[in-house]
Amino acid sequence: MLKFILQITTTILVLVIPGMVSMDALGSDTAFFSGENWSVGIETPLEYSFFNASDGSRLKTRGIPGGFLLYAQSPWRIGLGLEKYWINLDNQSPAEEEWDAINITMLDLFYTLPVSSSPDISLALGGGIGISEIKGDNADNLEPTTSSQIFFRMIFPMIDVCQVYLSFHRVFSQIKFKDNDTLLEAGGILTSVGMGVEF
Repeated sequence: MLKFILQITTTILVLVIPGMVSMDALGSDTAFFSGENWSVGIETPLEYSFFNASDGSRLKTRGIPGGFLLYAQSPWRIGLGLEKYWINLDNQSPAEEEWDAINITMLDLFYTLPVSSSPDISLALGGGIGISEIKGDNADNLEPTTSSQIFFRMIFPMIDVCQVYLSFHRVFSQIKFKDNDTLLEAGGILTSVGMGVEF
């Protein structure tokens, strides 16, 4: 977990530190680390696609995931996020009959790259760490597990101070059974959309 946090922090610093010198010196009107407005946004999950387990099996989803993803960005392009969503399971075997959903909670850190050309579409890069857990009648057989992710978000400007978000998240998650060393592959790709405002 600590290693993952250090990797994310290092990645963001690599992006940020060189840009603390304004790109005006390079003939650009956009400073890489210049002050802008505060912004906040919310997204809703659209789809979650599980990865295959080591034995080739894969969990299947039922319907659209529920929950929310909240973001707040500072004038220095660095932001924090909170994600709390659940993936309803389409159980395919007797062992999974009582599993209702997988709940995932994440805390994120991200950096938004500056816009230097038209169209004014921004790209945010970040990562997160949190907890994944099974919900259902036999959920006590599995342990809540530390999970992590990397993600990028495209930000499309709209009228005035409004923005539209489209995000893609690569989630790393394996939930452990309590009575043995078996791991349930809960990682996958999350797609989400939403809106934000600047102020």
